[in-house]
Amino acid sequence: MKNKIQYLMAIIFVVFGINAVNLSAKTTVVYIRKAPPARKRVVVKPARPKHSTVWVSGHWRWNGNAYVWKEGHWLKARKNQKWVPGYWRKTAKGHVWIDGHWKRK
Repeated sequence: MKNKIQYLMAIIFVVFGINAVNLSAKTTVVYIRKAPPARKRVVVKPARPKHSTVWVSGHWRWNGNAYVWKEGHWLKARKNQKWVPGYWRKTAKGHVWIDGHWKRK
């Protein structure tokens, strides 16, 4: 009986685990016809909390109805990697946000 329960639990874990991985791998690209505001906000960057941090600049983000300002923040640096900032890309379909990401040095 105990083995049957463990077997069923393992099957449930595998099925739901695989579905969770598949769901998280999906990316939705949203194109916005209206351009983001050209002006950047003047922001006083807070003091660096640790030497091992990098600044992620604030940016305009689309909330489904309008652009809203997302504040910048400090992020823990990764060894042998460089932070590449996110940006708005203009395309034939509209404007799309390209997320910031880490890149090997």
